[in-house]
Amino acid sequence: MAQERSLYNKGSRNPMFGPKGRARAPGVNNPFFGKTHTTETKIKMSKAKGTPIFVYDANMQFIDFFTSANAAAADYRIEVSRPTIVKNLDTGRLINNKYYFYSSERI
Repeated sequence: MAQERSLYNKGSRNPMFGPKGRARAPGVNNPFFGKTHTTETKIKMSKAKGTPIFVYDANMQFIDFFTSANAAAADYRIEVSRPTIVKNLDTGRLINNKYYFYSSERI
């Protein structure tokens, strides 16, 4: 029985063969081809997908809020890489003797 199925699905009989099995709209057939997201849309997507980062100093004084770890790492004041921020998020560890990183606001 298993051998029958494998013979049946070979070549042009395979359900992934032909236009139906390929990517639906590659290149010029894609409705978004040649278009770009606006800055406003990129910010909305970043907020929706990214993890909010709240940065506090060594005295637990609020410093800044970022929409994602990438945005926090890109800030010139923080001087901490994205992987370090993600790894130490919500751990309560003091990073570089300067910063704490949390995903929610601390009171």
